[in-house]
Amino acid sequence: MVKWAVELSEHGIEYRPRPAIKAQALADFMVELIDEEKETSQLLWKLFVDGSSTSQGSGAGVILETPRERKSVCAEAQLQRIQ
Repeated sequence: MVKWAVELSEHGIEYRPRPAIKAQALADFMVELIDEEKETSQLLWKLFVDGSSTSQGSGAGVILETPRERKSVCAEAQLQRIQ
């Protein structure tokens, strides 16, 4: 943090850490957010994800399902062990 404070001070910017948010303030915010009843569309989308990794490689699968169609995407990546 000191490094960033020094770099920011060169440009006349002062770093001010945020005070910790109190749990009650967060709970109050969540209640307000949930209380707002919004009309939801009957045309909901669904997202399914799955992934795995081993020393041989890793992969992820994604399925996006709309009310009209279903699309799937597959991704693979090769892992490299850093020693």
